[in-house]
Amino acid sequence: MKTTTGGDTGPITEDRLVFYKDLREARRRQISRRRQRIIALIAVCIVALLLFVNWDNFVPPEATEAIQNFFTNSSASHFPIDLPSGDFKGAAAMGSNLGVLTDTSFFLYSSAGTQLVWRQHGMNDPQISAAGGRALLYDRGGKQYRVERRFDEPVSANAASPIVSGTMGATGNFALATESNAYLGELIVYDAQGKSIFHWYDTAGRILTAALSPDGSSVAAIEIGAQNGGISSTVEVFRLDNTKPIAKRQVDGTLLFSIQYNSNGRITAVGDNQALYFDGSGKQTGSYSYGTRQLACYSNQDGSTVLVFNHYENQAAASLLVPLVAGDKLLSAKSVNINSQIDSVYAGSSGITGLSSGMIWRGDQNGSPLATVAATGDKLAAVMQNNVCFVFGSQNIFRYPLKK
Repeated sequence: MKTTTGGDTGPITEDRLVFYKDLREARRRQISRRRQRIIALIAVCIVALLLFVNWDNFVPPEATEAIQNFFTNSSASHFPIDLPSGDFKGAAAMGSNLGVLTDTSFFLYSSAGTQLVWRQHGMNDPQISAAGGRALLYDRGGKQYRVERRFDEPVSANAASPIVSGTMGATGNFALATESNAYLGELIVYDAQGKSIFHWYDTAGRILTAALSPDGSSVAAIEIGAQNGGISSTVEVFRLDNTKPIAKRQVDGTLLFSIQYNSNGRITAVGDNQALYFDGSGKQTGSYSYGTRQLACYSNQDGSTVLVFNHYENQAAASLLVPLVAGDKLLSAKSVNINSQIDSVYAGSSGITGLSSGMIWRGDQNGSPLATVAATGDKLAAVMQNNVCFVFGSQNIFRYPLKK
């Protein structure tokens, strides 16, 4: 059988026609495979870009540290570290890394001392609040604020009024307490992209500070004012879908200045003469009065609350109190005596660290002593990661392994 085509190409046999059809089909499959490889490569690039930008949200802190150490050959020999710019202002754990704030710049270091980020901020009185892999930087008394992550700044903006305080939430949302032109104060909560999702205008007092719940659905604030010629503090708790508080507790004669949600949703507020305890709905469940003792320093962060009272009759002693809570009830407070006055204390899931002029004291979450390490020099702040204490001086970072 013969088949012909138009034009002057001449006759084509059936076998040759089959051959051409097979050749076209092979080319089509080759083009299809090439197109699939290109699409797959584009998809891999998109996934890699998303992973790069959202590294701290996707990758566990332990994996981040291991990967960083592998590629940078990092080790503890990086310490002590001299801060390359500015005087120390604050520090916080950002996953397995260390966020460090000076009066000119923000730095991010791996736990082994490798510098990962160096960005200038231009703030007059910079402050830092961190949770997970994010840090909120804000200019106290100014209007600038921004959110820092390992690879980018997803939020950078200015508030409408001067900022009083700020806090970063565990879910990526954050809150700012500000002054106000028309009210006594304002409290704004933003989502992870910097969009306002809650705005409370306070007409009764000044909003001093606030805390976000672990699930990101609630905010608790401290409002201060005057009552009968004296100081008055009020704790107000809100759901973020309504500016009417679900709970309100006023305490006269106490200046509350710190508030936090514990990991199980309870709320702790620390003041100048007592600490108050609430359940997640804002109902007060207990209080701890300092009596005649004067609060020397405290830690109210990362789900733990520790109070320190120096013994002024004995210049080489201090009492560290760890409130013991079961469920929503304050049972008592465990007292631990330390043979040194404590200048600052830091508590969290890894235990308690106290800094004094000549040593670092280390205890577990219940206050039981674990280690004492001799340490000289200025010690302005500390961050704990596992059994390592990072101590921050005015221009240096030191690393102290703490062993039993």
